[in-house]
Parts: sequence; C-alpha cells; structure tokens
Amino acid sequence: FGRRARKTSDDEIGELVDAFNAMVGEIARRAQTQDEAFALLRASEDRYQLAVRGSSAGLWDWDMRSGTMFY
Repeated sequence: FGRRARKTSDDEIGELVDAFNAMVGEIARRAQTQDEAFALLRASEDRYQLAVRGSSAGLWDWDMRSGTMFY
C-alpha cells in the first residue's frame, strides 16, 4: 500500500491517477483498522482463556439448529 501511481498530467488521466491513489490510501487505512481490531480481539480471547482456565469452571454451548455442541 505504500506505492502510489505517479501523476504526470492534470487531464483526465491525472484525475484517474488521483482517484486511484485515494482508493489505495483508503484500502490501506481500512486494512490498518482491521489489523487493530484483530489485535484487540486476540487480546480479549487471551483474557477469556486465562479466566476460564484459572476458574476451574467449564463452559458449553449448544447450537440447537445444527445440533452441535462446544465444550
């Protein structure tokens, strides 16, 4: 995402280059936001796992529609 198209003119091609570069910038921003969200989710899952292991308790979940269970 660090690379951008080089603008060489101010005509229609130049406008397309500007739009392309803006699109690449927005994709990079969204990818960064997604990476940050995944890092927060991983930290939350780690805390959850630590709490479950430390409590000597168990958890289960039953999906009645599919009939699957999670222990």
